[in-house]
Amino acid sequence: MALHSQHEEEGENAVWAITYGDLMSYLMIFFLFVYAFESQKPHEQAALLKAIQENFSGKKVQAQEPPKPPPPFEDELAAATELEQKLRLAKLQDVADVDSNDLVVRVTLKDKILFPSGSAELLPGAAKVLRDFAEVVRPMPNDLMVEGHTDNVRISRKLPFKSNWELSMARSLSIIKHLVENESLDPTRLAGVGYGEFRPLAPNTTEENRAQNRRIELTILRKRKRAASVAAPPEPQRAHERHSGG
Repeated sequence: MALHSQHEEEGENAVWAITYGDLMSYLMIFFLFVYAFESQKPHEQAALLKAIQENFSGKKVQAQEPPKPPPPFEDELAAATELEQKLRLAKLQDVADVDSNDLVVRVTLKDKILFPSGSAELLPGAAKVLRDFAEVVRPMPNDLMVEGHTDNVRISRKLPFKSNWELSMARSLSIIKHLVENESLDPTRLAGVGYGEFRPLAPNTTEENRAQNRRIELTILRKRKRAASVAAPPEPQRAHERHSGG
């Protein structure tokens, strides 16, 4: 009798384990679902949400498209128009081009109007082109990117550059220095990069294509609101302050 009572007590105490096991199973299924959902692309997520909503509500739900980036700001479009006018007045349409999208306004200049072949020293005529660019962007708050590109012709051993990569970076730096020192642009707005021959506009199979690939791109980056909550980095501690501390 005592043995039978003991078995009944053990059975009643084990009921919680069944409930606990079910709960863990549901949690595991839930987190697997969340992981699978997050690993999908936005349009797949939208389709899945639509199917879930229709299943629970019994009504058809119109799928929501992922948000599209807002169009370029008016001042950036105005800058693109003004740059096109300046290039047209300077009769540089054949060697310069302006295009814009949702992220940037880009001025593409063929290298022959800025630099001699294989050199990072600006030609005298380059100052006028860069001045026109600086006059447009000076009052704007946007950050600026200078990108250097070359063809895939191997650098001569007589030149100070070991690769097209180095040449493209040196040309970007020359333009940045000119814009800061001669056009008084804020240096905190400027950045430069050299891509060498690795981002061609056309295959380097003909001289015409190679001339197209040898270029400088002056890019106006679209404004982005900085988070007000981001604190400024602390100033580095001076050496004498470190040693004089307790």
